[in-house]
Amino acid sequence: RDLLITKNGEDIAILGSWLYQKGLKTQRYYKRIVREFFAFYPGLTLKTTQITHLALFLKTYGINADSTRNTYKNALSSLFTFALKTGYLEKNPALALENIKTTDRLHSKILSREQVEQMLLKETSLRNKMLLKILYLTGIRVEEISKLKKSSFHTSENGLIMMVEGKGRKVRSL
Repeated sequence: RDLLITKNGEDIAILGSWLYQKGLKTQRYYKRIVREFFAFYPGLTLKTTQITHLALFLKTYGINADSTRNTYKNALSSLFTFALKTGYLEKNPALALENIKTTDRLHSKILSREQVEQMLLKETSLRNKMLLKILYLTGIRVEEISKLKKSSFHTSENGLIMMVEGKGRKVRSL
């Protein structure tokens, strides 16, 4: 009921089923995006949505970063793909939406070895030093490191194995 997206009860049931399959963080993002979409078009339902509605809505977010607009596009595409797969919709209006080309800014997000060494030198807590080393050497996400426990680490003949719970509750070993 808190979705408050459309007046159509069937739409709300599909939206709830779709969101239920997402992680909590994704649920929050996607719910907000879908709310904004249907607030932009009061009275519109999943069944009456056309590609022009989606394209115009995404165009209004032109001032935002390309990656933000892609997130909006991906959320809406996911919803309409789900509605099509369930048989609720006969066609997917989001199918023709293309990804927005984004510039690769990965190099600006990676710290140099010298920067990491300076951080380690300035850190006095052994715990924090270990966390920084794990983050740097494994590349795991902050959310993933926050879920680590003593039981996440195992020894084997090849050394230490770290079990990490990632996105979508997927577990991987490093």
